Amino acid sequence: MQLKKHQTTCFYYVMWLEGFKFSNLEKLCWQASFYSGVWTIWTCRNELVFRNEVWEVEEISDLVKMRMTIWIKGKYNIREYSIEDFKWNLAGISFIVAVAL
Repeated sequence: MQLKKHQTTCFYYVMWLEGFKFSNLEKLCWQASFYSGVWTIWTCRNELVFRNEVWEVEEISDLVKMRMTIWIKGKYNIREYSIEDFKWNLAGISFIVAVAL
């Protein structure tokens, strides 16, 4: 793959995902992880710059997992499982979403 000047990070992430044999559902979960990760890093960076608040890696990681969980639960209207159920069982998210559909 040749890098092009005007492509976004998201574009390259999606291209990377295409190299794996994921189901559409698993791809959606991976995409949610990307977006929640980018959003969390952005907001933590803003907290550091504008409020001088320092974040620990574990806090950032937990926040990424929580946001990803909230977005997936909202998208698929999953009420049977709590945010904590998702957060502590990330490997099972695609199964939970498949059952909910």
